[in-house]
Amino acid sequence: MNRRKYLAALGVLGSGTAAAMGTGAFTSVSASRDVSVSVADDTNGYLGLSASPNENGEFASVDTSSGGDGEIALDFGASDGGGSGVGLNSTYNFDDVFRIENQGTQTIYVWANFSGEDLDDDDIWFYPGSDSDRELNDGSNSVVTLTTGQQVNVGVHIDTSVLSSTENQALTASLTADVDVPGGLEGSQPSDPVGEDAAVVSKDPDAGEFSSIQDAIDAVDGTTILVESGRYEESVAIDVDGLTLKGPNAGIAGDSDQRGAEANINGLVAVDAEQVTIDGFAIEREASGSINQKGVIQMGAVGDSASGSTIANNAVTPNDTNSESAGLAGVAIESADNVTISDNVIAPAADSADTIGITRYVSNIENLTVSDNVIETTLGMAFGGNDTTDNPLTYSASITGNQFDNSGTYSLAVYESENLDVTVTENEFSADSGIFVTSLAREEAPRPTPAGDGEKLAVDQVVDDNTFNTTGEVTTTSVGEDSTYIVDDAILGEE
Repeated sequence: MNRRKYLAALGVLGSGTAAAMGTGAFTSVSASRDVSVSVADDTNGYLGLSASPNENGEFASVDTSSGGDGEIALDFGASDGGGSGVGLNSTYNFDDVFRIENQGTQTIYVWANFSGEDLDDDDIWFYPGSDSDRELNDGSNSVVTLTTGQQVNVGVHIDTSVLSSTENQALTASLTADVDVPGGLEGSQPSDPVGEDAAVVSKDPDAGEFSSIQDAIDAVDGTTILVESGRYEESVAIDVDGLTLKGPNAGIAGDSDQRGAEANINGLVAVDAEQVTIDGFAIEREASGSINQKGVIQMGAVGDSASGSTIANNAVTPNDTNSESAGLAGVAIESADNVTISDNVIAPAADSADTIGITRYVSNIENLTVSDNVIETTLGMAFGGNDTTDNPLTYSASITGNQFDNSGTYSLAVYESENLDVTVTENEFSADSGIFVTSLAREEAPRPTPAGDGEKLAVDQVVDDNTFNTTGEVTTTSVGEDSTYIVDDAILGEE
């Protein structure tokens, strides 16, 4: 079903080679028996246009004078540097001249067409960010995708090689914003605001959009997939390096009261590619927390590297259905270095068996960053140790600014490892569990752990640099020998 269409016409005047443009954009409709429509200026319309605050913004201006029309104008005549226009037989790229913002309620696709003089769409076009090869003029070229509230910095490409004189070019440009991709999936290539290929997933898809997240991943040869709010009953496997998966709450922390309607993924999210970003979703998985069902989000799920990936601003809900062998994780890391996990809420479903916030499975982990998360699972976070055949492993991590509120034996467990470089600072531990640093014999351990003689977490540093609000009701008898617990700012000692 088509949503509302937006159309903005741009008129052009200028000196040298100049372009001036203005829109009439709808801002509200009220109706009883009659319908009234108010028209806003360019900065306040549903399709907001404004001059860039950066240096190339000098070529754009908005008439805000008394009696002015509030329209934005582009003029490539004189410049502050002393120039008086573009030259003949030359090509110019002016990055970030003006801004377009989607101030409506739906995802839109924006492009422009030029006519009226010697320069046409082959000679002058708008482009997103600094990617002047992205011709935002529809046809076989590109359109820019803007979700609600999203803004693009627009550049202007001008090629004067077709001109034979220095007469001014009085161009007309038509700026169009539409909820459909022109030509559908076989038409224009959508771009994100920085010039990368983009695709949109919606529960009510318009032309050129997808109804399934996995279908979008499999179909696009690009880096950005924008997912609108709704419930998506599917598991997702990401095998595209550099892919960014953005939900409607991208950039908004998982515990923020500013979050709006969610894109809910009900299933496993498996990351088997590098430099992947998952940002702004609510993700829940119901599964048995067995060795084969490791997490809601699995990093390196089938052994392929997920290094350089980011999990941010999500609400992650593990729902473990196996009370006898519980332990489904919010995020399970198997094959990934340089991973960032930040600003998420990881909390179990109401009827779930025991869960764990973040864990590792039999692999080295280098440069893991875990910051500013709220972790409310039974067990908070565990890593370190050896692999299943007792090969020594190496771990380095920064665990900073998290809130651990866990009901199980521990909030943070760092097993002795062959090489261990872990910083634990500015976290708050506020449940009935503490931290332990442990060395277990193989036969005593339910998960792969070292046999001893490795490196351990420096417990004194942990006591000094974190906040403990626990009750101290922690037992250590079932953990094994040579275990150190930290509870209530005190080291309880070794057994």
